[in-house]
Amino acid sequence: VKHQNKLDGLILINSIAKAPSWYEWGREKLNVRDLHQHGITDSVVDFLIWHNFGTYLEKCNPDLIQGYREYFEQLTNPNNLAAFLESYLHRKSIEFPYGPCGHGNIFIVPILQIVGERIYSLTDVEYISAKLDIGKNELVRLADCGGRILDERPDKVIEIMMLFLQGLGFFPSINVHDVLLQETGENNENYLKLK
Repeated sequence: VKHQNKLDGLILINSIAKAPSWYEWGREKLNVRDLHQHGITDSVVDFLIWHNFGTYLEKCNPDLIQGYREYFEQLTNPNNLAAFLESYLHRKSIEFPYGPCGHGNIFIVPILQIVGERIYSLTDVEYISAKLDIGKNELVRLADCGGRILDERPDKVIEIMMLFLQGLGFFPSINVHDVLLQETGENNENYLKLK
């Protein structure tokens, strides 16, 4: 906020601006206790999967979820994870003061928010979007994604970021769709379905 003249724009992924709800606080407290007392348990792994992928896990890529489940089960230092969750649990709400003219937000740079549609903190992202200036704020909800949008839909995230940067004046002569098509290969059926 103090040095926006050094920025061209902000890209926020799965942003959170509110203090934890009572439900989230209670759920995280139980998992912190389990981590300290028992280490990585099945309930802790389930919580981490929910935290990373959100609700409706049956709609997520099962291989990706299984890979993260195995990764979480192999964590070697549960006390570090407990300390991280404890610090996350004590976060404070971010205040969005008004700008010098008394209206709009104090952010003068364009902001792009990217979020998965099934993330548990979607209301936080929408809260942030509502507090920002409409003309300088873009909110993109990726369908069929939870909280791991960089793993679930990296091609779409790159495309969105490139179009945002192009809107800021970077690489104006590049056709983003053609570049992405070349990078993903012309036989990539998933990308062709997106187009």
